Amino acid sequence: RPARVAACELKHSSQPPSPMWPHRNVPLGLLSNFLSTTAGSIGIARDAYVLLLPEGVGTATNVGLMEGMSGVVNLLTSFAAGVATDRCGRSPVLRLAAAACVLQASVTCLAVLYLPSRSGPQTVFVALCAASTLFGAVKGSYFVALEAIFGDSTPQARRTSFYVYKQMSATAGLSVGPLIAVACFALSHDTWTRPELVSVIVAGAAIAVAQGVVCLFFRDVP
Repeated sequence: RPARVAACELKHSSQPPSPMWPHRNVPLGLLSNFLSTTAGSIGIARDAYVLLLPEGVGTATNVGLMEGMSGVVNLLTSFAAGVATDRCGRSPVLRLAAAACVLQASVTCLAVLYLPSRSGPQTVFVALCAASTLFGAVKGSYFVALEAIFGDSTPQARRTSFYVYKQMSATAGLSVGPLIAVACFALSHDTWTRPELVSVIVAGAAIAVAQGVVCLFFRDVP
């Protein structure tokens, strides 16, 4: 029996101790997840903006079309991202998601800041559809790669706790997004018109760019 006890002690002593701090991908995942849900919760302002477009463009049908395109692209991108994360790694997919974040924010700002004074509402709607499609691509690629790299980066003994933290960060983003919208309305004329919605939409675009920047710092776990 003493020999068995000594063998067990040797086995436990040979195991590497659990790190006090998590892998760098864990705080990056929590932050980017918070930014993603914050930007997504502000995205409802884009639907309201479309509803206020003149010349018969602002219809519920067009809003449904725009959101439907985003959902379809989200579904298709998630399948492609799942294959890519297994074959190419997690961080390359997150870098593609970062590029899509910046592109989506740029198209959104183009649609609400530049096009309204230089083209008709139909062109603005098409640009917002393009931005919504890119938003679907961001969600489909980002969340698939995030789940994979977050699982790789958390020790098994503490994985449940870290996933609870990740859910908390998402819930916090869903709460902060509407508060940002309220602040934007309060700082403007506190009315539900297109100029006021622009400030909310641009704030969401800025947060999406911040999410993209954070995604650049993820590294695959060897």
